[in-house]
Amino acid sequence: MSWYWLILLIVVFLVLLGLVSAIAIQLRQELESRNSEHLRLRTLWNQFPGIVTEIRPDGTIIGIGESAAPYLNGRVPEGNNVCDYLAGEAKTAFTGALARALETREPQMYEVIAPDGNGNPCSFTNRLLPVLADQRVTSLLILSLDRTEMHKVEAELTLQKTAAEGASAAKSRFLASMSHEIRNPLNSVAGMVTLLGATSLEPRQRQYLNTLQQAADHLLGIVNDVLDLSRIEAGKLELSEEEFDLPDLAQHVTSMMHHQASEKRLAMQLFIADDTPVQVWGDALRVRQILMNLLSNAVKFTEQGHVILKVSCSETGIRFAVEDTGIGIESERARSLFEEYGTVHGKISLDQGGTGLGLNICKRLTEAMGGYIGVLSTPEVGSCFWVDLPLRRAGGLLFSESMPQEYHQNTLWVADSFAVNRTLVAAVARRLGMSVRGFDRLRDLLNALENDKPDILVMSRRFFLAPDTQAHTGLISGTAMKVAVSCDETFSEDWRAPADLVHESWSWPLDQRELSLILTRLLEGPSGEQTDLPPTDTPQLTLNVLVTEDDPVNLKIAEHFLRNIGCEVMTAVSGEEALARLAENNLPDLIIMDRHMPGIDGLETTRRIRADSRYDGIPVIALSADVMPEQQAEFIAAGAAGALSKPLRPEELRDLIARHVEVTEARSRKV
Repeated sequence: MSWYWLILLIVVFLVLLGLVSAIAIQLRQELESRNSEHLRLRTLWNQFPGIVTEIRPDGTIIGIGESAAPYLNGRVPEGNNVCDYLAGEAKTAFTGALARALETREPQMYEVIAPDGNGNPCSFTNRLLPVLADQRVTSLLILSLDRTEMHKVEAELTLQKTAAEGASAAKSRFLASMSHEIRNPLNSVAGMVTLLGATSLEPRQRQYLNTLQQAADHLLGIVNDVLDLSRIEAGKLELSEEEFDLPDLAQHVTSMMHHQASEKRLAMQLFIADDTPVQVWGDALRVRQILMNLLSNAVKFTEQGHVILKVSCSETGIRFAVEDTGIGIESERARSLFEEYGTVHGKISLDQGGTGLGLNICKRLTEAMGGYIGVLSTPEVGSCFWVDLPLRRAGGLLFSESMPQEYHQNTLWVADSFAVNRTLVAAVARRLGMSVRGFDRLRDLLNALENDKPDILVMSRRFFLAPDTQAHTGLISGTAMKVAVSCDETFSEDWRAPADLVHESWSWPLDQRELSLILTRLLEGPSGEQTDLPPTDTPQLTLNVLVTEDDPVNLKIAEHFLRNIGCEVMTAVSGEEALARLAENNLPDLIIMDRHMPGIDGLETTRRIRADSRYDGIPVIALSADVMPEQQAEFIAAGAAGALSKPLRPEELRDLIARHVEVTEARSRKV
């Protein structure tokens, strides 16, 4: 019996031993698993770019990553409370985040500044993550990133940005000052050249004067290019949105550049497609600037042939194309044409002058307006620079609709050695419904006239004055044929077409709509009035104008310009004198005001004039060498009705005065 219980006891013992062993094995496996998991977590903690800290809900530290060692300086944080290492605002930020995390069970962000192991302040960005078990917070993890160095970098970048902005502002002030100091004497030079050009000069003297004018224009172009580049780089380029007459703008630009072309005996013409809108919305000033740059470049690098400006519609809006018969460019070099300071023509570019900024500015202005610019070129053949701008149609007529089309029974012959001149006359005549025949040789024309006569004959002045023509005047006189003579302005001085032979005459360039009217006059009645070559009569403005300018030369120039267009002029050399003249009740129709003057400057003088009700209705026009937009805006804000920049040009002065006088008269009629 005793053996039975002994065996049973041994069996129970072995069973219990097996169970204990199994449990021990399971516990050991779980421990190893937890140790492995702990090792993985610790590895992750240590690899985290910041510091990982585990805390209990009361803030007691359970564990912390090895990356915290540099901040602890040998201290053991486990068992301590996080608040033991914080003070002031940092402690408040932590306790607030902890309370919100326990309440919402959602992660919380907070920032603290705490000392490192050496007592140096460190800036930490912290993310507090609740760890949930059975819907309750068992612990929390703090993920901390040291932003101290980043804040130092940000502070340094802020200082550098401030310094850069200061340097940029200083550069802008310098450029504005430089522009002012250059424009003032340049105004004197350009103004005196204009006045001298209105006097009787020998041909050689006029040639010298033209050279001086071109040099002044070139210097002004450089100054404008530098200022534009500065504005673009500073992000201060402001674009306007206005309605303007597109054909008028294109014609104006072509007329301004025609003198340079004629100096080199180049033909320059403007072609406008029939479907081009007359009125568009856009920045007329910047469009004009782009076209002036492109036309100037085309004339500069063209020695013979022609320069053409074409205006047409494109998918994006309006396309401008400037074609020339110049030296051309290789395709691989053309890519660098629009780079800053680019001069792909090498020595030729240096010989022709320039800064290499013009095409780069064209590119930047085009892109600022949302357009595209490019070039197609062949060496020794020529180039075509094109610009697509998103100019919106403002309604109204298309270009072809602005001219009648009703002369289908009439014929026109055009004889000119320049193909572009023949093409333009033919295009306008065909729009009027006429049949056209062109001649590029005088002998062919004279032979044709012996057998037939057109209704209108358009001849170049060179053909008209040729000995063969003068010897056969009977072919063009004593018939019903109407004769018109066109000429280049360079060769038209002191010459008027003989009234017994010529019914109409004009100088190129001529607006296509004006040419259409001339042809219409020739067909509809007796001989029209000939257009002077070049035109000399300027419409007069009978106004009383007060000019306030402290520089005696600039004052004299403005006075002469105004008297030449029929104005009576009073002068003042300071703001005080201008106010004194107004107080004498000798009120002018218009006031022209310089900005920089001793004593009361132009801005303050304008403010005082606008503040006095006695001078209501008298427009003030600013005249200054300050051309930066913010400077002109100051004058407008002070009460000026408009602004003129030095150097002063007679046509700009007259146009601005006429525009404001029309506005003033319109207001008076309403009253």
